[in-house]
Amino acid sequence: MQLRNQMVQDMELGGYSDATRRLYVSAVRELAAYFKKSPADVTRDQLREYVVYLRTERCKSATRLRNRLAALKFVYSRTLGREEDVSFLMWPQSPETVPTVLSQHEVVRLLAALEHPTYRYGSDDYLCNRAARTRSLPA
Repeated sequence: MQLRNQMVQDMELGGYSDATRRLYVSAVRELAAYFKKSPADVTRDQLREYVVYLRTERCKSATRLRNRLAALKFVYSRTLGREEDVSFLMWPQSPETVPTVLSQHEVVRLLAALEHPTYRYGSDDYLCNRAARTRSLPA
């Protein structure tokens, strides 16, 4: 309980938002529950094991994993003063997403669904000009 209070106080001094404080406290609570002991008693090797667990089983999104790792980095570097214990942490990259491209059939259906003639005229004109410019570009 003392570690939690010290951590919350460190976050308040650092100007962290309420949402971030709740997230970090929750992440550190999960770590304590995983090892069934205080985070202060968790070794560097155990932290490494926990991060592997987070990456492979617990956190499927890069954002969620980054949040958990940021909480661990905060508590070990700022609150416990054990920055070397979390020096191995690497931020995961978000996978690049490919934009959705509509098929010709979907574009026709989309334009057919436009009810107001003004919108339909503007869309048809835009798409025709766009197609003409695309065809005139060198390959």
